[in-house]
Amino acid sequence: IEFRCDELIENDQWRIFYDPKHTIGGNLAQMYEEKCVADQTDNSKSEGLELFNRATLYWLTGNRKAAAEFLAKGSSLDDKYSRLTLLMMKYKSKLSSSERKDVEAQLGQLAATEFFPAKLELAKIFVNRLENLTESKGVFENGVEKGYPDAAYYLGSMYYKGSGVDKDINKAIEYYSRCSEGGVCHTGSTINLALLFEDKGEYERAIACYRDVLRAEP
Repeated sequence: IEFRCDELIENDQWRIFYDPKHTIGGNLAQMYEEKCVADQTDNSKSEGLELFNRATLYWLTGNRKAAAEFLAKGSSLDDKYSRLTLLMMKYKSKLSSSERKDVEAQLGQLAATEFFPAKLELAKIFVNRLENLTESKGVFENGVEKGYPDAAYYLGSMYYKGSGVDKDINKAIEYYSRCSEGGVCHTGSTINLALLFEDKGEYERAIACYRDVLRAEP
């Protein structure tokens, strides 16, 4: 795996592992691309970028232990992307309520630095608990403008369910459709699109969505 990751980094082929079905992996890949753009003119950040891109590749190729090791190294250098990913890995593990609150507090501190990926993850946590819906909606709208598929998915779901907004199926369809604009099928939004099209009696469009999902997950 070490050799393969080196080869992928050298040839800039890490994107073939982008998989939005897995939140951490999909966000890692998107954050990696964003980080490359942010760091490409700043040589002082090159070490953090190197550690983060290796962690990204290890995660997306299935080696979670190696990914965590590189993320820990990046976090020790005060790399925000590495720190955020470690926090989300911890949050998605089995935690007590007090441990979960501690992770959320650390996410809040990171979000307070105006680090958008942390704001997005925190908004997703709040919406899943039906809390801070108005503020979270604003974060998702900002995320859609920035091109984050997860932001479009959550915003579409708010309109689908009527959570913190008036239920609006057409807006739900609009935002779910934007999840896959990058050419990669976002399975969660595509399945919801299929269900919405079925409800509207647009069966051909529903079938097309199901076919997209099957192509993404044979």
